[in-house]
Amino acid sequence: MVLGFFKERNPEAALDNMIIRMYGSLSHEKTANLEKASQIAFRDLLCECIDQTLVQNKAAELFAEPIPYSTNDLALSVAFAFFKDPSRYEYLKEAQMIARLRLVKWVEAGSVAKPLAMAFEITLCELFKRAC
Repeated sequence: MVLGFFKERNPEAALDNMIIRMYGSLSHEKTANLEKASQIAFRDLLCECIDQTLVQNKAAELFAEPIPYSTNDLALSVAFAFFKDPSRYEYLKEAQMIARLRLVKWVEAGSVAKPLAMAFEITLCELFKRAC
């Protein structure tokens, strides 16, 4: 289980638990700019290796969830979904290194939720072991 978010049997309680751990409370408002997050994921994290329409669709799907994403959190979550797809590992091998470097800058700037950044880094390190 990623960071213990889903120990709860009740899906709403699990989601609330994850939001609290990532953002500190349930009262955070979603500040993500959907279009900008989609572009960041497509261009800066996935290096245009994934069809832009697929990226936009995934961004819209995640944006519709109740998670109070920032723009960078949403972009990272969108890219994360594609990086975790086993059929794309070889195709995204180089892009994941660039995404991880971008993530370091975001963490240093405080523009991404640290638990999300940590989950992204740990998961990509495990998936792309030769790059660690």
